[in-house]
Amino acid sequence: MIRAGTYPRGYFFRGTAVLKAKDLMQEDLTAVQLYDSLSRAAKIMSGRQLSGLPVVDPHDRVIGFISERDIIIAAFPECLPVHAAEVVPFSRLSAAVKRLSSQGKAKISDFISPELFAVNEDTPIFNVTELLLGKGIKRLPVLRQGRLVGVIERASLSQLALEEGV
Repeated sequence: MIRAGTYPRGYFFRGTAVLKAKDLMQEDLTAVQLYDSLSRAAKIMSGRQLSGLPVVDPHDRVIGFISERDIIIAAFPECLPVHAAEVVPFSRLSAAVKRLSSQGKAKISDFISPELFAVNEDTPIFNVTELLLGKGIKRLPVLRQGRLVGVIERASLSQLALEEGV
């Protein structure tokens, strides 16, 4: 329920507490390492219907993010320029998996998104929403002391909006 008061319009509450990233995150810690193959990342994303994966170091510190868009560009460079807001169907991601598997051992480190967006577990959902929508991203790593503890998806915000009666 959205309450009036000291917070700007748009803050979500559970009881009297402001909802935070840790309240909405999925604790699925599926991630890949920097030197994993793109094919491995694509197989994980395709099999689990994920739009992207955090890239972590051996200590679970997030160092980047690999998206379905990154993988499709790697598999189909002849299709560039790709419109940034293009919706990528999972059937196309499956085709990218097949193509990458036949192309060899391209590494995530060669195609990782150059800009990383992540939030602390105590970040208010209002700010998480601003980041997801403002940057046009679908999955946002949630960190505790720099280490991955969860992920928030835009779909979770849709569910929250339904629960709030929006």
